[in-house]
Amino acid sequence: MLSRLAADEERGKDELSKIRVRRGVLRSTVADDAAAMRILIRDKQDQLRRKERLAEALDLAIATMNACVQDFQEHALDPVATQAGALVREITDGRYRQVEINQQTMTPFVSLDASRTIDIDVLSRGTQDQVYLAVRVGLVDALSGGHQLPIILDDPCVHFDDERLAATTRLLNEIARERQVVLLTKDESYTRWYQPVLRLQRAQPPVDIPS
Repeated sequence: MLSRLAADEERGKDELSKIRVRRGVLRSTVADDAAAMRILIRDKQDQLRRKERLAEALDLAIATMNACVQDFQEHALDPVATQAGALVREITDGRYRQVEINQQTMTPFVSLDASRTIDIDVLSRGTQDQVYLAVRVGLVDALSGGHQLPIILDDPCVHFDDERLAATTRLLNEIARERQVVLLTKDESYTRWYQPVLRLQRAQPPVDIPS
């Protein structure tokens, strides 16, 4: 009987020792996990603060851009439309008299006279391109801040008939007296009006060099 009690006592001591060891391990693990969690929380808080600052900066940038767009629409579009109208009259030999630009959509439309306004979508492709070219020139002036910025055009006259092409080239020559005009095209006929001409050759395929 005594020996059995002694054996039970030893087993109890062993179990108690194991429990103490497990408790120590758990305490150490919990402490490590808590420290790691605190570090993770601080890192997430830092990330959140950075994202909040970025969101504030983006909100300010968007508000500033919206204010700039609104100011441009309210104060600059009329001069752009006036200048574009003068250019369109010259290109079309007076067929279209004025250009107006919708302040909300930035869509241009033209007038035959004081009472007849035409949506640009019903015009021929060539006339549309002429209106957009005129508006683009007006926008360059409006956004230049008083500087003579260059104008770069990529085949703007593809759909023009000969008469309006000649009028447009005369107009671009006049503009080129005050600012640089760069016209990119594959059409060799432009050499009749513009000098100098820089010709770019098609790139040759690479040649394999025997090893």
